[in-house]
Formats: sequence, structure tokens, C-alpha cells
Amino acid sequence: MRSCARLGVVVAGVGLVAGLLASRPAHACGGLVQAAGGTVGLNAQRAFFSVRANGTTELVLQVAVPSTPNDYGILLPAPVQPTLATTPVDSNELDVLEQNTRPEILETSSGDGGGCGCGAVDGSRNLGVGTQVTVGQVAQIGPVTAVTLTADTGAAVTTWLNDNGFVVPPAFQATVDSYAGTGRWFVAFKRNSTAASGSATSVGVRMTMAGDRRDFAVRMAAMGAESEVAITVFVVATENVGPASNYTALTLEDLDKATLRGGDYRGALKAAVAAAGGRAFVVEGQFAANAVVTMPTLSTLVDGGSRLTRLSTLMDVARMDADVVFNAAAPATATNTITVMAPVLPGAVRVAGSSPGQVGMFLLGLGALLVWQERRRRG
Repeated sequence: MRSCARLGVVVAGVGLVAGLLASRPAHACGGLVQAAGGTVGLNAQRAFFSVRANGTTELVLQVAVPSTPNDYGILLPAPVQPTLATTPVDSNELDVLEQNTRPEILETSSGDGGGCGCGAVDGSRNLGVGTQVTVGQVAQIGPVTAVTLTADTGAAVTTWLNDNGFVVPPAFQATVDSYAGTGRWFVAFKRNSTAASGSATSVGVRMTMAGDRRDFAVRMAAMGAESEVAITVFVVATENVGPASNYTALTLEDLDKATLRGGDYRGALKAAVAAAGGRAFVVEGQFAANAVVTMPTLSTLVDGGSRLTRLSTLMDVARMDADVVFNAAAPATATNTITVMAPVLPGAVRVAGSSPGQVGMFLLGLGALLVWQERRRRG
């Protein structure tokens, strides 16, 4: 007799974790400081892409304003100019999608196989235009303020960020340089005055980009990351997809069944990615998109007849040195279930990080998001 246990994978409920890039002295207003001299790192991320028949890509990020009174900011690179929706997406919509697509472990007794102390950010301070930088849009989206900007050089981007209170650690300048250039854009986020000081809130941020944009900026995500980062990506397109470029596509069958029987999905995922050279995504399910994208707003971003692929990884930060595009063919054998011998322990039902706040303290929605320290000018 078989029973089914739904697994919460590594990043249920949220997508990108915002983390501290560098600690600062106690007298300075740093970003996401837990204590004097302390740091918090990025350790989990999530992204929802929907490639539309009208020639655009919709991207929804679950941005969580962390439970901290400290200043902080986030920077996201975009391949083209994005248009930000000022109406936030209810975070519960992304939570429901995560729950609808969780991998399942099927238990059998037959042994058959198969199957992330200076006060809150001053939200009234405007994000201004800097030298050699063009600002495209400023939007108030629930508890965050977002601004789109473009510049020909990374140095110009950094100057604008510094002029507007963001601190870019010098060690990361080369990465910023690599994403800057003519026609390339960034989105800068910060807490605004509608977010209660020190309280944690979560909101879905939606942006629209022209063309087919399934790029995941892994190198940017490595900034401020902890030793390993969990990533889950949902891709809606006309076909099931896998990772391209330098990444390997795995399936649930590549996960160690003995580890799964012990209830350690995270451990099984980590081991499978490591065995594939450290750069791999597990295709955790392929679905008719309309069957799993059921909430009011997200469902309007999905074309009829499209497919949704769920992919996850747990990467060592040292291997986060190459970006990935999700436009390769998915493994034909990829399914949402895997069968293991009994018993499936209770720990297999929900693993560490399977609900908001368990993965890490500060959560957002895309691997391309980067947290910067934000500072206040001294009066």
C-alpha cells in the first residue's frame, strides 16, 4: 500500500533572500545589521517568469521587508528596461503556487524504484538622478520604493548609488561593471515610509520586460551570499524547460533515495548538485500552467496552453560564477514524484526552509537581486 507525503523544498514561500554585504562600525547606519559588527547573508531565492505570446516576459518577485530597523537596499540587474507595476501582488499567491508544485515522495514497501541599530530608512528621501545615469521610473510598491536606471558604465551606476545613500563594497565593483552597459538596466529597491519601522512585511513585485527574458543573474546573487544558496525558479513558457549554458538538468531520480527516506530533501538536493559539478538544477515538476497557477493575479500572467516548470538547486557560493538562462529542453523523464522504500519519516513532509522565515531572515524573489548596505547622510 502506498501513501503520499508532500515535500516542502528548500525555498517554500519566498524567493530571493536579501543579505548583508559587509558589516560596519556600530556608529554607522548599516544594512541588515543584526548586532554591532554582525552580518546576515543571502541564503535562498525564488523567481517567477512567464514568457507571453505578446512578446513580453512577466517577472514577479516576492520582496520581504526584513524584521529589522536598519537601513538596507537591493539592486537587481535587468537585460532591458523593465516596467514596474505599482500594484503589488499578494504574497500569498506565490505561496500557493509553491504549495501546488511541491515534489512528492511516494512511500512503498515493495522496494520498487522510479517514479534571507540605526533606525529605519527615510522613505521620504528621493532617489535622484546621478551623473551619466538615466532614471526611467520611480514606483511606490507597498512597503518598498523601486527605481529603474541605466548607465553605460558600472562606475556611473556606483556613483548614482553612492549619491543616493547606497554603499557598494569595492570588492563587488567588477560584478556591477559586468552588468552595466548601453541598453542594460538596474532596479534599485529600498524600504519606504509605508513600512512600519522594524516590522517584517512581504509583497510581490511585478515587472514587465520586452522579449523572452529567462535570464537568472547568478553572479549578482552571489554578492552577500552565505556559503550556500538555495534557488527555486518557476518558468512559464510554451514548453517545459531546463537550464542552458554551463548548468546540468537533473531530475528527482538523481536524488539519493536513502537521504530522502531520512527526510532530508535539502541534503539530497545539495549532494546531487555537488555530484554534477556544483552547477545544476533539479527539474522538480512539469505542469499545465493553468492547473497550478490558480490565484487571481498570477493567473492573468499565464497564456492558455502554456507549461510551467519548477526547478531548484542548492549551490555553493564558490560555484556561483556563471549566469543561467532557462531555455533548454527539459529532461523528458522529469516528473513531480519519486518513489522510495518505506518508511518516509515525518521530517520528509516539511524540510528546513519550507515556509517564510525558515529559509532566512530576509527574503526576495530573484537570484539577480542584490542587497546593498544603505547609509544616511550625516546632518
